[in-house]
Amino acid sequence: MTKQVDAAIIGGGIAGSSLAIDLARKGWSTIVLDQKVFPRHKSCGEFMSPETGQMLAMLGVADLSRELQPAIIREAALIFEHGARVSMPLPGNAWGISRYALDLKLHEAALEAGAEIWEGCKVEGIAEIRSERSRYPLENTAYRLNVDHHGQSCIIEARAAFGAWGSRRPSRLLPANDKNAVKGKTARRTTMGQHPDQVGVKLHYEGITGGEAVELYFCEGGYVGIAPIEKQRLNVAALLDLRTVQKWGKSVAEIIDAAASTNKALADRLEGGIPIANTSTAQAPVRITSRPEPWGTVPHIGDAAMVIPPLCGDGMSIALRSALQASSIAELYLYGSISHDGWKRKHISRLQREFGRVLKVGGLLQAASRVPILTKMAPGALRLFPPLRGWMVRATRLKETER
Repeated sequence: MTKQVDAAIIGGGIAGSSLAIDLARKGWSTIVLDQKVFPRHKSCGEFMSPETGQMLAMLGVADLSRELQPAIIREAALIFEHGARVSMPLPGNAWGISRYALDLKLHEAALEAGAEIWEGCKVEGIAEIRSERSRYPLENTAYRLNVDHHGQSCIIEARAAFGAWGSRRPSRLLPANDKNAVKGKTARRTTMGQHPDQVGVKLHYEGITGGEAVELYFCEGGYVGIAPIEKQRLNVAALLDLRTVQKWGKSVAEIIDAAASTNKALADRLEGGIPIANTSTAQAPVRITSRPEPWGTVPHIGDAAMVIPPLCGDGMSIALRSALQASSIAELYLYGSISHDGWKRKHISRLQREFGRVLKVGGLLQAASRVPILTKMAPGALRLFPPLRGWMVRATRLKETER
């Protein structure tokens, strides 16, 4: 079986679904391929910064905020191991919303827009081919994807293809030398000063007052983030060193309890909380990106292009922005206005320009957070120099949307 489409997207998370919505709404035949089945829980902070409202409106799915009734978040707070707390107001209202609910709604919006979604399928391989359906002289490259869909082998020929597979990079879909054309250098996946072997865990709780802040608690081996989400629940997500996790236990609840034992404020925050069954997830290893990886065999978006430091707190917003920008540039190629090489250059340049600063600042803050003397000095410095708090919020946020 061979299927021909304009666009094939490997991965159906926030970035992949959003790209599918945008392309399908514009009339391009689009298919999303995901190895998992939705809805599902994912290791994620589940925090959507103020910028996301504008981007969801651009996708035509702004009503999601009313349908899903996310929690409203007005400030960010850092809580250090020695108990000091520093709060920073956000430039507008942010949202707390579970990936379980959000991904499902984005899938529904993609289907309504006309995209196809194949769940439970595995892309075995992808290769560039000479386009036989080109209507324009500059559009001369296409992609052939070998797909196993519920045990049935098929081929998908797409004029454009995209990698939205998240932070777990499937080696079978990357170039043999794993070079991603970032200024001619192989992109590194970890930030300076950070141990590469880390574990991400997530669990929802009920029975605790949510509040209107996203909180980051520093603890032994890393930190734990807490964000209110829909249905008056809390999302508790942690990023911890593997060696620390290995001595704490195997279940996500055990790991979170052990982390709380190293930060009294965190233990007090979670006191009386009831873990919600079937909401826990874990991911290992988690490797933070030091600079964007825009392109391999295909253009990358979302976590496939960059895994941001948690201190940026903007991963869901970045996934949306990368999808919108990838769509606008890919359209130029699909219309035949630019060549394949031109598409590649524009995609790389835009992604580096848009996200490089956030990753750089986030990486520096991430490295600083692992230096005990700096974490001891940080609360006093942030209180003594209030503009520094505003700078941290601005420097880790995206600029106004540009299509």
